[in-house]
Amino acid sequence: MLNDKEELVEQFGRKGSANGQFSSPRGIAFDSHDCLYVSDNHRIQKFDVNGNYLLQFGSAGSSDGQLKFPHDVAIHNDKVYVADKNNYRISVFQTNGRFCFCFGSGQLGDPYDVAVSANNHLVIADYDHDCVYAYTLDGHYVGKFASSGSGRGQLDGPRSLTTDLYGFTVAADAGNHRV
Repeated sequence: MLNDKEELVEQFGRKGSANGQFSSPRGIAFDSHDCLYVSDNHRIQKFDVNGNYLLQFGSAGSSDGQLKFPHDVAIHNDKVYVADKNNYRISVFQTNGRFCFCFGSGQLGDPYDVAVSANNHLVIADYDHDCVYAYTLDGHYVGKFASSGSGRGQLDGPRSLTTDLYGFTVAADAGNHRV
């Protein structure tokens, strides 16, 4: 972790599958209490601001509360939204690790990244479907943005996205080598 002067102040973890260890950390996000959530293999791990392990949730599988290679996390109002990549869905948990619900099964192809927009929609970069989906925070479909290709308004394998305070969503368009 870096401070506001971009100085290294903390790093933690090592290779492994025990509590506080990582096999393939991917997505990271802070909650409003400065706790850090890390997607790692088939679980989400939660740490305090000093890197102390607090808890984990999720396990390998496709049932409710289980994950298959979660790729990213977004936090909003004490909910953890997980891009459950190989289950082709978004899994939602409370910050204490309790499973809430999942959505997007049958529609999402490869959810790579998630973020909460200024208008409280969950936006999802879908790598396989070459688009960005929007859902309400309770899992109702809002719309699909972009189509497959290289033209204006088209995407080819979006891998990451972010939102700003003004409602803009920006996607990293990996296949087209652009933003």
